[in-house]
Amino acid sequence: MTKVSKRKTRLSFETDAEMRGWGSHTVEKKTLRRPVMRPIIIEVDNGFHGCVRLKGTRQTFDFSWEGLFLWAVEQKVMKERAEKKRIRDAKKKGRRV
Repeated sequence: MTKVSKRKTRLSFETDAEMRGWGSHTVEKKTLRRPVMRPIIIEVDNGFHGCVRLKGTRQTFDFSWEGLFLWAVEQKVMKERAEKKRIRDAKKKGRRV
């Protein structure tokens, strides 16, 4: 596996996930804004940071890989706690799990 910092070309990829963004179309010489679904693009700057944006837009949102990892760990812990609480509450009420 190649480290991102060793790559000579810029790494950018399009995900299957989509978010709603704004687009425009022209009707009778008027430009109207309307919501459109746009794929999420991930651009890797280096081995420590990256950014995400919606396809067809220029606005980017930076993130760190460490922060992404910590967020994923936090999400997993929250899911496990919720599952334990659901089981504990079901036992208190005398239900089977």
